[in-house]
Amino acid sequence: GTHLRAGAQLYFDAVNAAGGVHGHKLRLVSQDDGYKAAETVRLVQAIIKENQPIAFFGLVGTGNIEALLKDRVLDASAIPLVAFRSGSSSVAGSGNPWLFSTRATYADEIAKILQQYVPLGYKRVAVLYQDDAFGLDGLAAAKAIARENGGELVAKAAYEKNTTKVEGAVKAIAAASPGLVLMVSNTAASAEFVRQFKATGKSAQLVSLSTTDAQQVVDKIGSEAAHGLAITQ
Repeated sequence: GTHLRAGAQLYFDAVNAAGGVHGHKLRLVSQDDGYKAAETVRLVQAIIKENQPIAFFGLVGTGNIEALLKDRVLDASAIPLVAFRSGSSSVAGSGNPWLFSTRATYADEIAKILQQYVPLGYKRVAVLYQDDAFGLDGLAAAKAIARENGGELVAKAAYEKNTTKVEGAVKAIAAASPGLVLMVSNTAASAEFVRQFKATGKSAQLVSLSTTDAQQVVDKIGSEAAHGLAITQ
C-alpha cells in the first residue's frame, strides 16, 4: 500500500508540474485502513463527505472491497473504484458498474501456476491460505484447478488475517510432504511461512500469488531463506 501511494504521488507531482490535466492540478488523499474492512468503509465514507473525489484507487483487500459493495457505498456516491488490489471471483464477478479492475483474478494466477507445475510432476499440492474471503477464494480455485490439471490437494492450512501465526500451517503442510505449496497469502505471513517451512528441511516448491512482495520477503528473512520462492505477477 505504501509503495503504491508513493508511486502515485510521484506521478501526480509530474503531471502537476507539467500543468495538470486541462489546467487542473491533481491531489492525492490517502488514509490507512489497517487492512480492516470496517475501517475501509468508514474512511471511504469520510473521504466522500470531506473531499468528493473523482475516483478511488489502490484499495487493498477482498473483504474490504466486499464490505464497500455490501454497504453500497460506491453506488450511493457514484464514484468509481479503479485499480484496486483484489482478484477474487466474488469481487471480479460482482457486476458492480463502479468497479474497474486492472489485474488478473486470483483464479487466473492459480491456473497459470498449476498449469506450469503439475505437468512437470508437482502433482501433490498443498495450499496455505489467509482465513478470510481472499484466502477462501484462492483455496476454492486451487481445489478445482488442481483436479482439472491432474493434481491432488494433499493439505490445506490457514493462518489468521493480519498476523504471521503460521506455525500450525507449517506443521500441517510439512506433514503432508507436498511437491508444491501454493501460498494464498500476504507478504508478512508469506515470509514467515517460507522461513519456518525451510527450517523443516522439506524441499517443496513454494509459489505465492502476486499479493506477496518479493523485496519485502528478502528484507524480512534474508536472500538465503527466500531463495527459490516463486511469485506470480
